[in-house]
Formats: sequence, C-alpha cells, structure tokens
Amino acid sequence: MNKFLLTLALPFIFTPLFAQVYCGSMRYDTVVYPTVNTTSNVIYGWNYDLNNAMDTLKMDVYQPAGDTAHKRPLIIFAHGGSFIGGDKTNADEVAFATQFAQRGYITASINYRLGMGFPINKTAAMSAVWRAVQDMKAAVRYFRKDAHTANQYKVDTNYVFIGGYSAGAFIAVHYAYLNHSSDVPSAIDTTTLGGMEGNSGNPGYSTKINAILNFAGAVGDTSWIRTSDVPMVTAQGNNDGTVPYCSAMLSVSGFQIMVVNGGGTMNIRCKHIGMVNPIHTYYGEDHCASVGSSGCPAANIDTTIIIASDFLYNQLGCTHPVLYTNNPTCTSGAGVNEIVLNSDNVSLYPNPASENINLTMNKVKGNKFSGEIHDITGREVSRFNFSDKTYLIKRNGVQSGIYFLKITSDANEVFVTKILFAE
Repeated sequence: MNKFLLTLALPFIFTPLFAQVYCGSMRYDTVVYPTVNTTSNVIYGWNYDLNNAMDTLKMDVYQPAGDTAHKRPLIIFAHGGSFIGGDKTNADEVAFATQFAQRGYITASINYRLGMGFPINKTAAMSAVWRAVQDMKAAVRYFRKDAHTANQYKVDTNYVFIGGYSAGAFIAVHYAYLNHSSDVPSAIDTTTLGGMEGNSGNPGYSTKINAILNFAGAVGDTSWIRTSDVPMVTAQGNNDGTVPYCSAMLSVSGFQIMVVNGGGTMNIRCKHIGMVNPIHTYYGEDHCASVGSSGCPAANIDTTIIIASDFLYNQLGCTHPVLYTNNPTCTSGAGVNEIVLNSDNVSLYPNPASENINLTMNKVKGNKFSGEIHDITGREVSRFNFSDKTYLIKRNGVQSGIYFLKITSDANEVFVTKILFAE
C-alpha cells in the first residue's frame, strides 16, 4: 500500500477503535455486573481541618466484580450533610456508587473535611465549600496518579466525572464552575485556606473533569458558569426547603448564610450560554433528588440514577435520550430570565431609592452595557445604555414598588438584581 492509500485508510482503521470503545453494548447504559467489590477507607490525602488538626481523607472505592476491562470511566461522589455532618457510607451515596459500579464504572464515595465553626455565616460557609472542593480535587488526583503508576483501578483518565447530593452537589458545582481566580469571592482567604488546587494530596496531577452530577446543589453566582465549562445534569425538587431550587436565601442550622442559585436558576443560565444541562424537576417535592428527606418517594433515587446514567452515557460519546427531563419552574428567582447579581458584582446606592440610583459595576466584564428595568410581572418599564462601570439610573417617573434590574454586557454576561423605588 502506498503512502497516499495508507493515509486514506488510517481513519477507517482506527476510528472505530476509539469512537466505539464505550458504545454498542449494555455496559455503562444499564446494570451488567450484579456484584460489586468495595474497598473501604482508602486514604487519598491529608489536610488540616477547621481546628488546625490533621485530617486523614478517606474514600470507599467500588468496582464491578468480574470486570476484565483495562480502562473504565471514573465517578467520584460526595455526600450531603450541610458541611457539618454526613459520611461516605450514607445510604444515598452507597446506592449511587453501587449502581454505577454495576454499570461498569469505577466509583468512589469520599469523605471530606467538615465543619464551619461559629458563628455560621457567609465566610464560614464559603470556606467550608472551598476546603471540600480542595479535597475532591485531591481525590481526582489520586486516581490520576494511580493510572500513571500502579494502575490498580484501571481508570480511563479521559473520562472523569464528579457529583454529589446536597452539600456534595455544592462541592461538584463549585469544583466545576468556581475555576477562575477573578471570580473567587473576597470572603475566601486563600492565604490561609490555600488556592484552588489545594494541598490535600497527590500534587502534580491534573484535576480536569469531564462533567458533573448535581443532585440538589446550588452555586453562589451563576455568572461563574461559562461556555467553556463542563456540562451538568441536575435533579431537584422545586419545593426544596433545604437548598433553594431557584435563587433564595440558604440557611444552615437556622443561620441565614447568603443567596444561592439552585438547579432551576442554573438551568436558565446554561440555556442562555448554550451549555448542556438536562434537568429533572421533582414537582411539588422537597429535598428529594434522593431518599434523604422525610416524605420523599423511595423511587426518586432510582429516577435520579437513570437520569444521570443516560447523561453520562452520552458524555462517553454514545447516544441515549436522557429520560424524565423537564423545564424548571422558576425564572431565575428574580422575575426575568437571567441570573442574579450579588454584592461582588455590583453595588447600588441608595436602594431603596426615592429618585435615582448610583450603579457601580465591579467584577463584570465588557465595555458597553445595556440596562432594563422590569416590574414583578416581567414587563419592561425602562431601558438605557452606558459605557462606564458607573452609571446613574434615573427613575424617570417609574411608580413606587419592587422592580428587577437587568444588565447585559458586550462580553455576553447578563445579570439581574432587585431594586426598590420608594414613595
């Protein structure tokens, strides 16, 4: 065969070997291994806890019994518990890890550093999430290190997925989307806590992931989700009283922490930027992406697993419709179809205002901006354009009441916040 013919032939020779490696069989699409082997308390790292004591970080690893595959995709789960409790052996995490191992994945349920200290506030909560994200990154590095050394778990490092339930989903979401140093809130002391990668173990290996599983989690600011980020699948009850489904105040142990943006609001952001985010809403239900809350149907965990399984099968390059998906029941939690501003992005003074409002853009990209004011029905009552990071919003006869300010930048960022015009 001459070089020209060999060049033409190569794609036909090698493409099926790579493109079809995970497709065309029941593996990864449904349960194929009835028995799972579990290795408990595998140490994946160490780090200082809230009290400055060294914490040994452990996980349970689940493998399909009898599997002879040389490479398997990896899923790492994190448990719930409001960052003050919970364990890798929680019933939900065991069910998730077991069922995906039965499909042929390598799965791990991790423990991570817990605790917020007192008082429980925004800084304490953000710091707890930051520590936990650092720990999950150490777990990802652990498996990458193993793949490059002993290869005990036979992980295909081209397919690394993370996820969790409740607090565990917070970890996965912030791992994936709080990934630009310019977005790090000022409440996080990186000098004390360490940087994004953290120092919980296995340095020098990549923390790249391919997709996330968000079961009743939320994000601090949806502007952190960008088109270049990894896709996500979501399951959550729209009456979730623990983690807001839309955009609302998060409370822990009776302490009001901060406004967060749940699965419904994140889905709106994902649609806006064109990101893949199938979402299943458990209509009328509470913290019910699993069986973790009182009153949640036992079948929910099965539904959540099927949704996640279909989603991950597609992430492996295969084709499967994601079942049970539907649309969120919130419009960003702010009355218009975009995301919510917070004090890190914008300052408004005075608010409430009797006349005009001074607007200052902080961590916002772009040079040109358009503004809209909507009433609580979504009707536009005012529109304006500006090119400075400061602007005087004129009332111009708008009646007294609650309104929503929408700002769009030429960098394709869109934000929404609440304003009040007084008598």
